[in-house]
Amino acid sequence: GGVGGDGFGTASSTQLTFVKSSESNAIAPNTTTSSRNLSSATETETETDPEKISPSYADLLSRLRTVTHLNRVGAVLHYDQMVFMPSVSPRTAASRGKQMSALASVLHDRAADPALAPLFASARDELKAAGALSDGPRRLLDLAGEEFSRAVRVPAALEARRAELASAAYGAWASARERNDYAAFAPVLRDCFATAAEVA
Repeated sequence: GGVGGDGFGTASSTQLTFVKSSESNAIAPNTTTSSRNLSSATETETETDPEKISPSYADLLSRLRTVTHLNRVGAVLHYDQMVFMPSVSPRTAASRGKQMSALASVLHDRAADPALAPLFASARDELKAAGALSDGPRRLLDLAGEEFSRAVRVPAALEARRAELASAAYGAWASARERNDYAAFAPVLRDCFATAAEVA
């Protein structure tokens, strides 16, 4: 399970402890015992929640969640183009391309934000000092760090161009398929390969 359903964080053992405590109370209900168990479980969860232990980790996850939400917006726009507007006018296709390009620029600014760089190290140090650098947070920091490194290597203008080209390419491909004129798609395909080579 993720933190806030955003794919970040992991379920802690304290959550399982709380479930077990709740199940025991359901079998032998006792108001005083139930209140004590709830209080104890809440305190334990707070003590082991990496976001509550490390301000840097909490800040990092907040920023990464924003990146995730922006990625999901892009996925919705892409799905909409593929399903509801596969064959549209060049003007409409160009407009969607501009939308995708603008979103890619904003997304890149967030994903490659220089403010992220120090958070990876400080979050790791804070969690390690508190003895809370478990497998979940450690793996998240490793993977997110790799994504950040990839993002900073690609210029924002190139990301924007790639997004706009991808949108235009889909429209061109749909039009060429409809007319059975795949030669018309060849120039766009070459641009796609050239842009992909730049990104790589």
